[in-house]
Amino acid sequence: MQPQDILFFHITAGNSTESSDIPLIPIGTFYLADYLSRRRWKCRIVHKRLLEKREGQGSVENLVAAARPLLLGIDLHWHYQSRPVLEFARRIKKRFPSLPLVLGGSTATFFAEEILQTSSFIDAVVRGDAEAPLASLLKAVRSGGDWGLVPNLVWRRAQKVICNPQTHVYCEKEFAQARYPCLDLLVPGKEAYLDLTARAVIGKEGRAVIYNPTRGCSGSCVFCGGSRGAQKLLYGRERLLVADVAGAMRTFAILKKEGVDFVFFPLHVPQTERFYLGLFQRLREERFGLGARMDSYHLPDPAFIETFASTFKKFSKIVLSPDTGSDHLRKKIRTFYYSNETLMDRLGVFADAGVEVDLHFSTGFPYETPADFEKTLKLICVLKRRFPVNIYSSSILLDPASSMYLEPRRYGCVMRRRDFSVFTSRHSGSFPWGYRTKSFGERRISLMNKILWHACRDGCEKKSPALAEA
Repeated sequence: MQPQDILFFHITAGNSTESSDIPLIPIGTFYLADYLSRRRWKCRIVHKRLLEKREGQGSVENLVAAARPLLLGIDLHWHYQSRPVLEFARRIKKRFPSLPLVLGGSTATFFAEEILQTSSFIDAVVRGDAEAPLASLLKAVRSGGDWGLVPNLVWRRAQKVICNPQTHVYCEKEFAQARYPCLDLLVPGKEAYLDLTARAVIGKEGRAVIYNPTRGCSGSCVFCGGSRGAQKLLYGRERLLVADVAGAMRTFAILKKEGVDFVFFPLHVPQTERFYLGLFQRLREERFGLGARMDSYHLPDPAFIETFASTFKKFSKIVLSPDTGSDHLRKKIRTFYYSNETLMDRLGVFADAGVEVDLHFSTGFPYETPADFEKTLKLICVLKRRFPVNIYSSSILLDPASSMYLEPRRYGCVMRRRDFSVFTSRHSGSFPWGYRTKSFGERRISLMNKILWHACRDGCEKKSPALAEA
């Protein structure tokens, strides 16, 4: 490899394509690499697991030695990654003690000061949006300049942790100029990563890309660390940013050139409806023969469903998260409420349009009662009997910066996870949930998750073995 100014590394939480193992690089990393490369900084995005799978142990150290970067950046966006990221950073620092290591992402932002206080092998954390701060930091490292002038940076001077003002927030102008995705910057190459993405988000072999036309979220779901309140706390973002259709079509022209088969839209809320309808019209006009998955956090109307189906005839799937079978509870914990009755009516529309549907349910919510949990199990049974849907259980492993994490008493919860060390410990307890609610302790939440998993898999046909423990 030729010398680079910065290497971005992605460290998975496990070894599968399951979402909890975080197999995929955060979308923001691609935007960062594009931003820097357009300013003539040389950079590469390295998927550690794919590199070691192809080239074996020691390939990471060989790559870093060959690239001789000014900086090495590691994403710590999801808290599931916390321990693997620190283990990797410690390993790299031992081999390259003079190489500055920088973390970024939502989890790194939330725990920035604690990370610097407890992990001497980490040199800095960029809080919030990192485009301009990383460019400024690279200039400082190259010239020997003052790190104290780098916006959003938390760093260490003579063993003292310094928090520079967090002034940089990504804006519409930067969004419009971005060239996403910069697949040619991937190491060990784009082919393996496009296939990994297809298997992880579509469940099929092929070439897939994640395309998110937004930054932020307009929702305020109580358990989510990416909600509107969390965005303001972590990134200083006051509102949802949405790309323009012209910019999106530049991206899709790149996808067409790369031979991409599938695209995954990870966020649809009411505020993105106009954008998506405009995009879908252009894709049909220009005869893009793509398949698509969309995660929708509100319930799309029939016209949108039919438009989605007619745009993505190759493959079309929409993922919904009703979360609970209790209308009353859903109204309390989610921003974009819909009733069970409306959900079932809309599932008929999906079926008629030929759109595949995944439904996700969870348990362990604040305010949830045993009666609410029973309603969830009953709804799952009804849905499995009446509709051709895929139903999954998704555990709530509490996100830092979520409302429930920040204000547990408001929601009748007691927290065990209050600092970063709990997320990095190998011995954080037999039950990983990190909290208890007014109605359920951690042991009970764990048992309910087992029951829910069996219900999603088997419906009412089999009794869950976990019921024997209840």
